[in-house]
Amino acid sequence: MKLVISKEAVTQTSAVLCWDRIEGASAYRVLLDGVIVAEVSVTDAKLTGLREKTRYLALVQALDENGRILERSAEEAMTTKAPGETISAADFCLVRDRQDPEAVRCNTAALQRAIDACPENGTLVIPEGTYAAGALFLHGDMKSILRD
Repeated sequence: MKLVISKEAVTQTSAVLCWDRIEGASAYRVLLDGVIVAEVSVTDAKLTGLREKTRYLALVQALDENGRILERSAEEAMTTKAPGETISAADFCLVRDRQDPEAVRCNTAALQRAIDACPENGTLVIPEGTYAAGALFLHGDMKSILRD
């Protein structure tokens, strides 16, 4: 059995593991650092609640219908990502609670600058309020956008 942990599938607090289907297996047991963390009937698992910047050793065991180990995968190491920087959209001159065309133009430009300034794995925090804006282009390497 081959265990695959793509670097793109590992975040600060989660990881997705995939492996080959084993003939006769009715379940798969997932272990991290020797501790059972999941038992699934499919050939992938999303693990959550992991610690940031932590190295883990993952192992998957194929189990028969009686829970006996049929085959053990190769162990694979993974390291969760470090927390990203937090950027506040308030630092980019947002105009709150106005619906006029000038506010829309200003907010669209301010929010796009804030999104563009958000580093890989970063979080953009938008202060509470209503901000009229136009179309924005998000980046796939951002962790999240939060309301304050």
